[in-house]
Amino acid sequence: MRCIQEIPFVASEGEELMVVNGGISNLDEDHIVYLSRTVKYGIPPVPLTNSLVTLHESTTSSWQFIEPFPGKYVLPSGFFKATVGSVYYLKIVLQNGDEYRSAPEMILPAVQPDSISWAVNREAIKSKDGYTTSIDAVQLFINTPMPENQKDTYLRWVTQSAYQFTTMPDCNPFRTVYTCHYSRFINPGNLYIYNNQEIGENNLRNYKIGYEAVEPDYRFMEIHYYSVYQYRISDKAYDYYRKLDLVANQNGSIFDAIPASIQSNVYNVRNESEKVLGYFQAASAAVIRLRLVSSNFTGKYGLLSKEQNLCGWLRGAIDSKYFAGCCNCAVLPDPVITKPDWW
Repeated sequence: MRCIQEIPFVASEGEELMVVNGGISNLDEDHIVYLSRTVKYGIPPVPLTNSLVTLHESTTSSWQFIEPFPGKYVLPSGFFKATVGSVYYLKIVLQNGDEYRSAPEMILPAVQPDSISWAVNREAIKSKDGYTTSIDAVQLFINTPMPENQKDTYLRWVTQSAYQFTTMPDCNPFRTVYTCHYSRFINPGNLYIYNNQEIGENNLRNYKIGYEAVEPDYRFMEIHYYSVYQYRISDKAYDYYRKLDLVANQNGSIFDAIPASIQSNVYNVRNESEKVLGYFQAASAAVIRLRLVSSNFTGKYGLLSKEQNLCGWLRGAIDSKYFAGCCNCAVLPDPVITKPDWW
């Protein structure tokens, strides 16, 4: 499971800007960088392909990314793992010879969270049109200590939701069942960051870091995991995300047009005045997981019964609706993944 969350951008009318998004960490996972170029407002950026992307540790070592999909560059797990205390920068050479680099960033010691708490509440959702609706949602809260006597600690949270769904034995004469696993990022349009210098708390308790709609509730009928990645980022990364968050609060979400005044840490080597969007993050990370099963929702939310409501048509239930996932779990809309080792 990858821990880099892609943040999409659109530009103002007529702008064609380089977009760099991704990063590295001390985790033994794939390290991913997305390269693209904006076209015009309302159209997603087009991938930048066949670029030479390398990671550099000061001036001593370097590692080259591969491009498994257009615009997606990967440094596979096992080939590289960032070292705490080391300084890294990204180098990009496009097909036309233009060279870009990111400002060097040091990997700081990770901050390990204590626990995740959760609740089911109504969550207010604001649309791009400015309308607000509310939904039933699982809300997630982090409990984490902060390093003592350090007033310069900056954190960012990214959360992945994963669940399983098993087919019903009634689907075939051999009563064979199949289990699929799924994963996706939650809240890709929101940013969750913290700075103990501004806020002044050294022991965060029930600090909100995300939410996920309960519906469709088949995602919670068996086993559901939340994997929270707590990144310790640099002050410059925090400042970038803070400005991005301010734009989101004004315009609706970070999917809206991003003013070019939000300075990226990536620059054109031959033309430093060129505007670049996005950020290359080098950060330490600690992962904590929350495991939920359907019985955890008792008294919090009334989940439907899989056997009686969702798949009841297999057993002749008159009031149940046909749900194809009961017999073929691969048809569910979320991305199917290989069962993780920690499941």
